[in-house]
Amino acid sequence: MAATVLTVVVPVFAEEDGAETDVINTNHGNVRQFASPGDSFVVVQDVTIADPGQYGDNQPDDCDTLIQSVTIRKAGGTIDPRFVLQVRLYMDDGDGQFEVLDDALLGAFQQPQVSQSFEEDGLKFTNGDGKVFAIVPNDHAREFYVVVDYSPEAPHGATLRTSFDVEVGEDLMNGTGCTSTIDPATRLPLLSSDNGVKFTTIAAATGDDETDVIDETLSNDAQLGQTVILQQFVIADPGPNGDAEGDGHPTLVRAVTVRLHVEDEGDTFKIKRLRLFRESSRTKPGWQEQDDLLATLNNPKWEDLTGPGVIFSKGGRLLLRVPDNFRERLYVVADLATDGFHDENGDGKILVTASVEVLARDDLIESPDNNNNSGDNGCIFLCGRSDEVSSGIETKQSLDTRGELTVEVPAPKVVISNLDLTRNGKVKVSIAAMPGDGLGRMTGTFVFDPMVVHVRQTAQGDLKVKALGPYDVLIKTDTEEATNGIVGFELALKNGTGKRQPITTGPVLEIELEPAVSENELQSALCQASDLVINSDSVSLVLEDKDGNPIADPDVISGRARLNVLGGDVDLNGVVNRKDVRWISRFIMGKLDPPSDLGVDLAIFQKAADVAPQFGEIDATDVRTIKEAIVNRRPLPSACDNPVDSLVPQSSMVNLKFTKMSAQTLVAESLEVTGVQVALGVQGESVEFNAQGHAIAETQVEIYNLAGMMISRSVANASRVRASLRADNGRRVANGIYMYVITVRGFHGEVIRSHLGKFVLAR
Repeated sequence: MAATVLTVVVPVFAEEDGAETDVINTNHGNVRQFASPGDSFVVVQDVTIADPGQYGDNQPDDCDTLIQSVTIRKAGGTIDPRFVLQVRLYMDDGDGQFEVLDDALLGAFQQPQVSQSFEEDGLKFTNGDGKVFAIVPNDHAREFYVVVDYSPEAPHGATLRTSFDVEVGEDLMNGTGCTSTIDPATRLPLLSSDNGVKFTTIAAATGDDETDVIDETLSNDAQLGQTVILQQFVIADPGPNGDAEGDGHPTLVRAVTVRLHVEDEGDTFKIKRLRLFRESSRTKPGWQEQDDLLATLNNPKWEDLTGPGVIFSKGGRLLLRVPDNFRERLYVVADLATDGFHDENGDGKILVTASVEVLARDDLIESPDNNNNSGDNGCIFLCGRSDEVSSGIETKQSLDTRGELTVEVPAPKVVISNLDLTRNGKVKVSIAAMPGDGLGRMTGTFVFDPMVVHVRQTAQGDLKVKALGPYDVLIKTDTEEATNGIVGFELALKNGTGKRQPITTGPVLEIELEPAVSENELQSALCQASDLVINSDSVSLVLEDKDGNPIADPDVISGRARLNVLGGDVDLNGVVNRKDVRWISRFIMGKLDPPSDLGVDLAIFQKAADVAPQFGEIDATDVRTIKEAIVNRRPLPSACDNPVDSLVPQSSMVNLKFTKMSAQTLVAESLEVTGVQVALGVQGESVEFNAQGHAIAETQVEIYNLAGMMISRSVANASRVRASLRADNGRRVANGIYMYVITVRGFHGEVIRSHLGKFVLAR
């Protein structure tokens, strides 16, 4: 057999004049191999700078080593820099042992600088360009310590390794003239290594790794603005997987990290509030608002949610204690915002899953002689910690949900308000559900019937059209075109000073209109609606964001202009007073003929007088309701919405059954309404009505007590409306039986009012 020849290659370094200073790891045992989450003053690198050193040129050159800067980088390990709260650089006092109070602090970096620079550019310790940062005297050595503080949420098993880089300079301010330079035998940047310890490792729990984190999340659908469960999971000590035998220690949970994973890159939505609940033994199974709230995060950033994650914690204090042989069920609950979303592919939905990472940590008082502390009592940095061991987490982190959350994204909307020409002459154009940061520019045409309304003009002949909020408007129409029912406009963000941030929801344009009917045509035009639209056959409606990117074609909800009749105003004088009460009383007794006595059409009189259930019949209940409205100064519903005449044929209303309770379905030829759902809100504070269908522009609900008194009236430009169950004085209404009437408007001016329904309030 041939002999094996071992060849050793010895590197030869080129030497420069004065290049004699060595930068080496010290190996004095100061570097911590293990640290706990929340530990402070942990030495992660111990470096000696010797002038001259034992490698290469070891002859003094009569020059000190003038250090201009020291750069510390994260050069390895799994820890996220956000879990390193502070990085300090110390110079030893000469005894070779790190001591916080005796060694010289040369500088420190804190968050957020650590997160921004620790891993890429590094943290540069310096006194400024051209100035000395530290001096190693000729024929001497100095020892330096890289010291870190760990976050209480630092994850178990995370590791850290650093590098040390030195820059020297000649003729530095406050220096001694010449400087020795770094010997080529030194490899910079220098990676940490101390007696074989290269990495500092986070060791959180020293009990058995037996605790399982078990996901129970189900797939769910949600709409923007709702409260949803992102993840439901159980912490079991011990769990059914792996080590299933208890170790006699509890699981001391210090932090829970939550991350989101979006299926389509570019999809985003905003979370107003993220909460962590523990299921309470006092509540029913499943998440309830009354469950135990452990932690809250307000307005978490999307880049954090979908990146490193957001953390529920109490600054290192105990978040949750799971006793040995016990389990706790937790819920991550999100309050979704109605704005700030972006649907990248325009499919109307955002698919997202979540994951959690649970940190369990011992709660031990460190010994006084541990390098983590200083002083004699061992309690300078660790006071207040009890003496208890925690079981470790056995489940592989992080734990993904099995279920998927589908967030429904609404199409952007442009809504033109209704115009009551008897009260004011202003119509507003509003936007809703604009994606991303909001609307940057809108170009379109406002179209109306010039036989019904005119655009008002200033004394100078300018059209009274103005932008609202952060926008300016450019009118592209002259007054002659406006008289023909056309106003072209371009809406853009303001330039210069002032509020210029785009909005996602709210009014953006206001147009002043006036009735075009003559005085003798007034009564015949009452309640007759005319459409107000925001587009035309020749001009398309174009929307862009602030960066000029197009926004998908919006749903346009047209408005209606009409001469309105106040509920209760039977003499049409514009106010509701006791005279109206007397007119109605005389009418009930057969002593009043509205056309001859008041000059008011009978159908209009009936509309104005019939203000309370049962509708279609004028009786003492209407008189009492109008009296109460006068005393309480509460306006009554518009008489134009009362279906007592042929505006809505009675045959267009049919009865259907609903899943939650019985109600009257609202149906008209141009509406597609399939049902109405009624649901009580949390703790009975409100009741929600949802008219299901495809062509509903506005929904209104009125709630009455058994005495016929209206206690609530709510309107929404959507199919869903929520009514408060609190009286005017702020008190909650009593439990009992309540009646309601729902009015639905279509996009083309249809008005349909349901028969009387009822619901039972039992908190």
